[in-house]
Order: sequence, then structure tokens, then C-alpha cells
Amino acid sequence: MEFKDPKNINPKLRQSDGNKEHTDRLVSRIRQIMQLQRNPRGDGIRTTDEISKLHQRVEELDNALKEALRSGAEKDTRIAFLEKKVNYDSMTGLHSRLYFEDRLLEEVSRAIRENKDILLIFADLNGLKAANDSMGHEAGDKLITDAARAIKKAADNIRTSLREYDVVSARMGGDEFIIMMPGAGTSYKDAIVRRINSLCEKAGISVALGAANLSEVVQGGSIPSNTLVGKASKELKSLADERMYEDKVIKKGSK
Repeated sequence: MEFKDPKNINPKLRQSDGNKEHTDRLVSRIRQIMQLQRNPRGDGIRTTDEISKLHQRVEELDNALKEALRSGAEKDTRIAFLEKKVNYDSMTGLHSRLYFEDRLLEEVSRAIRENKDILLIFADLNGLKAANDSMGHEAGDKLITDAARAIKKAADNIRTSLREYDVVSARMGGDEFIIMMPGAGTSYKDAIVRRINSLCEKAGISVALGAANLSEVVQGGSIPSNTLVGKASKELKSLADERMYEDKVIKKGSK
């Protein structure tokens, strides 16, 4: 039996959490046995029994190594699957609320520390209840996915034209969506809101929009303690949400 040197094992699999130590130990043992296979007693002489036992042990370790690597690959796949489930909304493909909340705290902490701003825009889909009541929940679900597609397209459009800023879009739940632009100041707010509104209207989607900047609720350059970051994040969302409902009332009254 000719055993191949395991030195070319996929590094990613060898580094799989929980398998690295076991895998490295197997690799080391297999290499030791390969050396014995070439010169078992230093005199170049092998007995039939030695060869048989050696081949059996090599085969056992080879199988164990393959199993360790297979388990590592499966674990990596499971982790990737779970990360996708947690970080993305299954209906729309946008980022999930959980992902957004974590990201918001991270960006607020950075913005306070580096004296930068954040633009946050809430978007609430108009007409969902009417669609559900008149045409059923399948029609309502389609309206949500259409709105998500329009929001994502708007976010991509903004990202393309304002390359210096990241744009994070997420579904907060139900008919509510959110767009965050770390680094974008108040001078961008009105123009960005108009662009989102225009792109949604072109897609046949009516949304109420509310925008707020971090600089409206906290001053930069402070020490970003957990308390300050949490308070600033909550106030930023509340301000954007408040303005979104004001826009909703205005658009409802204009019909």
C-alpha cells in the first residue's frame, strides 16, 4: 500500500475549528509510519508481519484523517449556513434586523470615537394592510419583496454614486426597512431621501421615509462607552422613526 504524503491537505480544512489539533496529530503519525515504511529497523529489512501491520495502521490513520477533514468541512458548511440565517432576512434577502442592530452599535461607537457622522433612513411600506385585506397574504408578501427589491436597488444606486460611503440595507420586520450610511453627514440627507423616494415610485412602490443623523443626537469626539453608544443608537432610530411617521401622515393626507 502506497500512502500519499498529507502535506497538501487543504489549509482551510486543517484549520477547521475543533479539528486542527486532531488533524495535525494524525498527519504527524502518518509521516512517522511512512518513514518506518521506508526503513523499519534501520537495516532496510522488513518482515511480512511488519509490512502487514504497517499497512493496516496506515489505512486506519488514513481513514481517520479523511473523517476528520470531512467533519471539518461539514462543520464549516453548517456555520456558513447558520451565519446566513442569522444575518439575512429569508423573505427578502436583505440584512436581518439582528445583523443591523449589531452593525449599528459598531458604527455608532466608531463614529463617536472618530468624530464622524451616520445617516439613518427608515422606510415604511404603504398599502400592505390593504393588499393583505383585499387580495390575501400572498399579494402582501409580494408587495414586501417588491419593496425590498426597490430598497436594495436604491441602496446600490447610492453606493455606486457615493463610493466613499458604505450603504447597509436591512428589513426590520413586517413592512419596515432601513438604510444606514456610515460617514454621511447632514448635507446628504435630503438628496438621499429624494433619490430613494424617486426610485421606489418608479418601481410602483409607495414608502414613507424618515431620515436622521447621529450628529443630531450626540456630539462626536467623546469616549464611546457602552451606555453612550446604546443611548445614541436608540435616539438615532427613534428620531428617524418619528420623521418617517410624519412623512406617512403627510402622504396619506395628500391622497
